Amino acid sequence: MHWSYLILILGLLVSGSAFAQQSGPASEGLFRLNSGTDNCPFEIERSEDCDGFALHPSSDGVARESVRFCQINKGFKVQQKTGQKILSEVVSRDNYVRKQETTIYIDKDNSLSLMQEDTVIQDGPDKFLWEHSRNGRGFSCLYSK
Repeated sequence: MHWSYLILILGLLVSGSAFAQQSGPASEGLFRLNSGTDNCPFEIERSEDCDGFALHPSSDGVARESVRFCQINKGFKVQQKTGQKILSEVVSRDNYVRKQETTIYIDKDNSLSLMQEDTVIQDGPDKFLWEHSRNGRGFSCLYSK
C-alpha cells in the first residue's frame, strides 16, 4: 500500500517538473536593449498571453503601448468597434513571429486605413530582435536578458 502512494507521488513530481519546464517559455522575463535604431524602448517585459505572448516596453520607467501576439497561426481575426474595424493575423515560422494589423476607420462616406507590423526574431532563449513598423515608420531593436 505504501509503495503505491510513493509511486503516485513520484509520478506527480516528475510530471509536475516536466510541466513547469514546458508551460513557461524560456523567453519570458525582463529584457534590456543591446542596440537598435532611434525610439527603441530601453527594456521590455515579455510574458505569456492570449495563446501567444505580449511585449510590454518601457523607457525611463514610463510604460509604452504593449504589443500582443495572440492566437498564433490561427488565421485572421476581425474586431468590430464603433467607427472602426481591426483585421489582424499572427504567424509563426521557424524562429520568428510576425503580427500584421490593419485598422480601418470609417466615418460616413470616408475611410482611413492604418497598418502596423511587428516581427520578433528569437535568437536563443535569452535574446531577440523586435522590428516595429506603423504606417512605414518604426524601429529595429535587439534585446537580451
